[in-house]
Amino acid sequence: MTLRVPQVVLGELHFQQATSALKALGTISEAFQELAGITQSNYGHKCNETTIRNQVRAKIDRWLKNVGGAEISTPVSAIDWASVVDAAVWRKPPFTFDPKDQKNEKGFRDAVILETVAHTCAALPADKLVVFVCNDYLLRTTAESRLQASKKFIELAG
Repeated sequence: MTLRVPQVVLGELHFQQATSALKALGTISEAFQELAGITQSNYGHKCNETTIRNQVRAKIDRWLKNVGGAEISTPVSAIDWASVVDAAVWRKPPFTFDPKDQKNEKGFRDAVILETVAHTCAALPADKLVVFVCNDYLLRTTAESRLQASKKFIELAG
């Protein structure tokens, strides 16, 4: 068994961790400014947004390599974007209303994950299986429904 992680999942993980790190960097920068004001001395650090983002991505890449995993690229050219757009417009799963703001929808990243998993199932040889581990109920049930005919697909609740 090998671990394969969709590109958009790794991208979201990168975004979340980099955002947390950049928030910490902002706090550190404010503390340096306060220290400089108190001491009338210059203080600083060598960190910047680009460095932080690159270091976070390198950490994620090291983790993936250490667990023997690989990234699955988003099959952009193979996705039926008209169907994705229709699902987004009509809030068809995995799209849904944003519970915090009913005027907005959410689910684009989930739709890209679903398309990646579906493409992976279709591209695999008949003797291979895709085990889909997902903690998102709507995405999991949508994947089950869409891929129920595939003998290569097994889902696991996260």
